[in-house]
Amino acid sequence: MTDPDTVCALAHELGHFAHGDACGEDQRAEARAWRHAADILIDPEMYRTAELAFGPHPARLAAELGVTTHVIAVWRDAYERTHS
Repeated sequence: MTDPDTVCALAHELGHFAHGDACGEDQRAEARAWRHAADILIDPEMYRTAELAFGPHPARLAAELGVTTHVIAVWRDAYERTHS
């Protein structure tokens, strides 16, 4: 596992713990755990700065922010839902 994979997996598992969900319980619990991971791993200002510097490319943003492209996608989806 790479460092970003490990960090994101741990943050995801913390999401399960924070919400009292069993791992793999259901799709809703999994999605909530990934949103939790994205929330604690991606600072909106750091994301904005990285996107201004490197564009909207998920792999480049993930590398810059030290997360996986999956967490980038989850964060973008949650951000768009709350800021539209």
